[in-house]
Amino acid sequence: MRPAVTRSLLVASYLVIFLLALLPRQFEAPVPMTGDEPLWMGRSIRFAKALASGSASGTYQSGHPGVTTMWIATLGAGLSQMTRLKSDQFSLLDPAGARAWAGARRAMILASSILVTLIAALSGRLLGHDVGLVAGVLLAGEPWLVGHGRILHLDGLSAGLISTSLLAALVFWERRGGLPFLVLASLAAGLAPLTRSGGLVVLPLLGLLALRAALCLPWRRRWEPLLGLALIVGCCMALPLLLWPAFRADPVGTSLRVWRFARSQAGEPHALGNFFLGQPVAVPGLSFYPLVLALRLSPLVPLGLLAWPIAWAVPGPRSRLRRLGPVALLAGGALLLLLAITPAAKKLDRYALMVVPLLELCAAAGLVLLVRRLGSARGLAGLLGLVGLVQLALCASTAPEYFTFYDPLLGGLPTASRLVLIGWGEELGPIAQYINQHSASIRPNVAVPLSIIDALRPQVSARLVVVGHRGPPPIDYVVSYINAEQRGQPPPPLPARLVVAVRRDGVDLARLYQLQPPDAASAPAGGP
Repeated sequence: MRPAVTRSLLVASYLVIFLLALLPRQFEAPVPMTGDEPLWMGRSIRFAKALASGSASGTYQSGHPGVTTMWIATLGAGLSQMTRLKSDQFSLLDPAGARAWAGARRAMILASSILVTLIAALSGRLLGHDVGLVAGVLLAGEPWLVGHGRILHLDGLSAGLISTSLLAALVFWERRGGLPFLVLASLAAGLAPLTRSGGLVVLPLLGLLALRAALCLPWRRRWEPLLGLALIVGCCMALPLLLWPAFRADPVGTSLRVWRFARSQAGEPHALGNFFLGQPVAVPGLSFYPLVLALRLSPLVPLGLLAWPIAWAVPGPRSRLRRLGPVALLAGGALLLLLAITPAAKKLDRYALMVVPLLELCAAAGLVLLVRRLGSARGLAGLLGLVGLVQLALCASTAPEYFTFYDPLLGGLPTASRLVLIGWGEELGPIAQYINQHSASIRPNVAVPLSIIDALRPQVSARLVVVGHRGPPPIDYVVSYINAEQRGQPPPPLPARLVVAVRRDGVDLARLYQLQPPDAASAPAGGP
């Protein structure tokens, strides 16, 4: 086949990967809303207003720092539309707010789908396009990645940028890729810490890759990888100057604020507490992230990792497997990333997301390796079809509430609810709908757990107070949520009537109780 035809087929194949990534992320894109998204929408509104007014200090909204996310939200919603909103009164019941929210989410979906396609294409250039296509299909339909790829947040974006930078650098140093790969590695490495300060972890990993590349060269050429690393570091310093006015105005002061914030976040347990292995805890044990990854990922990922020892045990020629050597570097990078986040006192499942693309690439390589070792000429087409069908089926089983997905082979959501903290507020739609339907004449007072009050507030016209807080009497409704119950906050005592129960896979994730005077109390009734 002519090279031009081969290139055209590859471009078409990776465009299909892009469409596969876009499809589940775009499904019912504006809803549901997760717990931290209203915070980031408010920050994005203030960021946009600071850009429009020329206030450099106003573009510092958080020590995370979330600059990439706020830029994407601003561009997606439109600068003029964002500046007309009030950050402290953002509501999905306001048509202007709903339009801005939908635009911001669509922009995040586009960005995450592009990153999936880039990771697939780079892994194809590094490991062979059979591996790249399988990896792309696997990543496009990974429910946990799909969930994070459609929300206004940091972790999915940060994970994609870290993996893109590492893969582009490996192509440049291991496959003698051209300068564009080094530029891509530099841009992704610069955007990763602008998204989340923890993205700085990519720099030590890139340093190790550069050192390895240097040691593989003759003495007179060992400066070449180090020069490439210097370019990457320079880009990491230049991008904040270009994209973040607060940093441009005061680079030292802004850097110190981000550093102090990151140190305090890592050193302190979660303010609301945590839940691990069936009991409330302040700091989960060392097995937290391995357990989270086992529960969260598609069954194809452990199967692909297990395929490596199986494939090497199958008799046959091994010469075709040499190009898979960089997989060990990817696996090592995933292990180092996992070790980097393990000591922190504050542990949440989404912090392990930065490991997921690298693990999925290793799994894809394992599946392809096994097919090659079995020597089937039609094996790759069958493998692509099987991976695609499985991933789409897993997404369809939980859409659009992708954060309720847990590996069905390990017991799914019921098992996970007994082991780790569950829920991010995305299931609150039926509760918000009920409250809005019954608040036409009066504005009810609703007591809500602190963990989801931010997620519910933009969706209802009620007055919300934190459960246990002495709010404005009388309290008309009380919301109970699973992660509050896991942390030791049970449903309210009677007299109360259950009016809505949100159940998934037999697990009650959220309940809405209507409070009644003692003489009007009746037995709880099931909700929809």
